Amino acid sequence: MTGAAPQPNLTKDYSGSPLHRYKLANSKNLQHINPPSSVLHLSNLPPGIQEEQLRQLFSQYGTVIAFKFLGPNQAAAQAAPQPEPQKKMGLLQMDSVNSAVDALVALHNYGFDVGGRHVYLRVSFSKLKLQ
Repeated sequence: MTGAAPQPNLTKDYSGSPLHRYKLANSKNLQHINPPSSVLHLSNLPPGIQEEQLRQLFSQYGTVIAFKFLGPNQAAAQAAPQPEPQKKMGLLQMDSVNSAVDALVALHNYGFDVGGRHVYLRVSFSKLKLQ
């Protein structure tokens, strides 16, 4: 089989780096490692972002099948009315695992400018399902 010559520096060893989130066996982050799926977990959403904005952003990488903001318990919110809570997390389902992988690679750490400061989107695979 003929192929391209191996390219150096395509990967980096983070085992001794402070950037390695999973280096401790009992790390709470370890429970959030999920295999690739068509459902993405979005966190650190900027204040006031709308579902349509997220659908449009992610639709560059495939068809967005479903979206849902994750927020506080609705019953608790009705019992003690307050200003609309900030929606900092959501689930977004793409049409395929390949589309979800492409979107995650492109949009993890995507920067939003909010009032003169940057808010960086966090994207990961979700074990939760939509629909």
